[in-house]
Amino acid sequence: MIRSTTLKSCTSIFSNRLNQSSLLLFKNSNTSIRFSSTLNNNNDNDQQLKYYSLSQFPYPSGNLHMGHVRVYTMSDCVARLKRMQGYQVVHPMGWDAFGLPAENAAIDKQVSPALWTNQNIQQMTTQLKRLDLQFDWERELSTCSPDYYRWTQDIFLRLYSKGLAYRKHSPVNWDPVDQTVLANEQVDSQGRSWRSNALVERREMKQWYFKITEYADRLADDLDKLTGWPEDVKTMQREWIGRSVGALVDFTFGGDMTLTAFTTRPETLFGVTFLSVHYKHPILEKILEQTTGNSKMLIDKQKREQLQSVIEKIKQQQESAVPTSADKEPELIAIDTGVQIDTPTGGKVTLVVASTVLPDYGTGVVMGVPGHNPVDHNIAKLLNIPIRHVITRADNNNNNNNNTDNNDNSSPSPSDDLYDNKDGTLINSGSFNSLSIKDAIAKMISESIIKPSKSYRIRDWLLSRQRYWGTPIPIIHCDSCGEVPVPRDQLPVKLPTDIEFTGKGNLLNSLSDWKNCKCPKCGGSAQRETDTMDTFVDSSWYYLRFLDSKNQKEMFNKDIVNKLMPVDVYVGGIEHAILHLLYSRFFTKFLKDQGIIDHDEPFKVLLTQGLVKSPTYRDSTTGKPLYPKDVDFTTPKPINKLTGNLVNITLEKMSKSKLNGVDPNEMIDKYGSDTLKLYILFKAPPENSLEWDTDGIEGCRKWLKRVESLVSGYVAERNNGQISKVSDKWNTQLNSLRYDTHSSIEKVTESIDRYTFNTAISFLMTLSNQIGKYQNNVDDKSSREYLEALETLVVLLAPFAPNASQQLWTELKSIDNNNNNNNNTVVKIQKQRWPVASKECLALQQKTLVIQFNGKVKSVINVQSDQQQQSELETLAKEHMKDKMSKFEISKTFFSTTKAGYSINFILIPKK
Repeated sequence: MIRSTTLKSCTSIFSNRLNQSSLLLFKNSNTSIRFSSTLNNNNDNDQQLKYYSLSQFPYPSGNLHMGHVRVYTMSDCVARLKRMQGYQVVHPMGWDAFGLPAENAAIDKQVSPALWTNQNIQQMTTQLKRLDLQFDWERELSTCSPDYYRWTQDIFLRLYSKGLAYRKHSPVNWDPVDQTVLANEQVDSQGRSWRSNALVERREMKQWYFKITEYADRLADDLDKLTGWPEDVKTMQREWIGRSVGALVDFTFGGDMTLTAFTTRPETLFGVTFLSVHYKHPILEKILEQTTGNSKMLIDKQKREQLQSVIEKIKQQQESAVPTSADKEPELIAIDTGVQIDTPTGGKVTLVVASTVLPDYGTGVVMGVPGHNPVDHNIAKLLNIPIRHVITRADNNNNNNNNTDNNDNSSPSPSDDLYDNKDGTLINSGSFNSLSIKDAIAKMISESIIKPSKSYRIRDWLLSRQRYWGTPIPIIHCDSCGEVPVPRDQLPVKLPTDIEFTGKGNLLNSLSDWKNCKCPKCGGSAQRETDTMDTFVDSSWYYLRFLDSKNQKEMFNKDIVNKLMPVDVYVGGIEHAILHLLYSRFFTKFLKDQGIIDHDEPFKVLLTQGLVKSPTYRDSTTGKPLYPKDVDFTTPKPINKLTGNLVNITLEKMSKSKLNGVDPNEMIDKYGSDTLKLYILFKAPPENSLEWDTDGIEGCRKWLKRVESLVSGYVAERNNGQISKVSDKWNTQLNSLRYDTHSSIEKVTESIDRYTFNTAISFLMTLSNQIGKYQNNVDDKSSREYLEALETLVVLLAPFAPNASQQLWTELKSIDNNNNNNNNTVVKIQKQRWPVASKECLALQQKTLVIQFNGKVKSVINVQSDQQQQSELETLAKEHMKDKMSKFEISKTFFSTTKAGYSINFILIPKK
């Protein structure tokens, strides 16, 4: 094989922090070149950079599923890379251990939630260790441990002291049989409890809240800082916060009362033909009572009864425990009360009660502008309310239209009476006519007709649960002193665990010895708060406690946390894109305001992964899922072995109920943890769904076997003397292999850093194929280039298949041990320095030069990638073909570039 020029100097692939004793020095082209025969340990004296790789901690259900395996394998791969790059890595594991599932399981199994939870933690710990995940187990924590929830209670008290934790009445789903509050997800489509089957009731109960709305602006604005988050997640958070910029407008009625509306379109003020309020608005009580201060409202008995009926109907719709179908619009319910409202523009409009107005958005009062808003348009059509237009159409913005109500040439026909134009100018708006929307709003503000304001969709965080298995809320209720926070030196308020668990109602209410206490303030008789905290509270700060999990004196050491936070990569499910992440961001900002930490965002990079899916087999007649073993695949179409019915096959999320789950333990038993993790990372990019298939995992196993064969074959030949000595010089004939080696380092490193693990594995497979091309040539395998490539492949494999790479590295190092008569040294692969690609070696990329005579290909040779001068290439081609060209003269030469390199076509004629 022909090479074009002398090899340029090429530095070692490894870090320059090398043991000098391991270096072989030689000269090539008058340039000294270093190469390390082993990768160096991470024993650096310089200050290490930190890297915090975190996966969302699991609920201890008792069994790992493939979703768990996928999340933890990703964070583990990144952590292993960063350790080998010399970072101080934090990669912890713990347990989100409180919550309703433990209570349900305790009822079914007749054990205490504490016992059930701790048994599951032990079982899942064993499973995680079988996966050979490199977690920092010394940091392990469990949210149901008093050592943890003591500090959860401390955070609650800090929020309480700042007025950010409070109680108020709110509606809940109540199960009258189990005597407990239910989450919306625990109510079926018929409004019945998922467990007792009782019809769920709506009750008003006093609940605890965190005032997260105080942080709404910061939570919205700081999303722009999160450049490492997926845009769709940030969009979901923005929509949940739902910040609207608009204005407040005052309307009056009865001579002495004010209704303030919030609107995002104040420029449409002159288009208001009605005012809408929600069904619980205080004005309705006044109307039904027929009094507003000293004046009387004119509403007859019939209208009063109609109003009461409609209010009740809206209430049933809004407070129903029956979930609304996502693909079905709720019925529009509205009534014109007949009450006239005075507008700030000097007109009168009617007051409407409508199901479209939300009690907890804005002020609960909405300007009805049916000419330019589809919701208002529907209400106006339903109640036969006039429609008025105050903005020009898009097609006549350039018209200088100063129309009034009686002369509106731009008004649409009755069949075309709804439109909007945010670039229009005002019409039918008195002195605001012909102004742009921006100028009209500015004038309204200057004349004090409107007041700039913001509104938010986000509501305060309801955190109290009428459940036993959760963090007790550290508040004491005293008849004399009211709400009294538990003194910090009395924390934790421990949850009693030596109890008989029935599952009926809130157990803490019945434990008089625990519930009854002394008031810390006056010393009188008092009672503890029996609500416990939502488990989202526990998981909103666990990433901080991980960093100092054994600290008994404080929540964590500030210096430690400030050094290691924020989390560099946070791996978890997209289902937590809103609430968990929003609450964690809220806690982080609050703790920064308290001076406890220095950062105000918890997670730099968010890596969300898709679902793990596998084939689901269902009987086509009954629709019931089947185990794969009960399906006959030998027939033209799969059939149910038990019934003979055809089987429908679909790809769905793995779950026990669908009988399509794949047990990680079975896969480890069959393939080993390395193959399982390699397949998980290779099958699909993190954000995509992973569709399980047996062929794929078999393919990964076969590839690992090929890599093992490359190493074991080489080691055997070194040990039996077929390869007696590795050359101490670089071989220019193997430049292509050096390029492949260094290119793989660059691509694999970049892929892991970008979390595209599947492409990183593809590059490893390519490198192994390139090495395999030299497998049968002893001279090539005796080269420095071949050993360098083989060692690099093994080291790059370590984050993906740590056991296999350790075994292979031990084999490679055994050669050195045998030569040194030292068979006891075992070199840890994870202690090796991650290789760094050399720029000089990356410049060794080969390109092809196609040589043609009169349009016919005569030869193809390799040339250096940086040798692109036509004259040099022509000289090289002539030298290569001089024997065949000796009897010819060159008439013309045609030169061109190709995808693979270059092409030269010599037009030859015989010599005279």
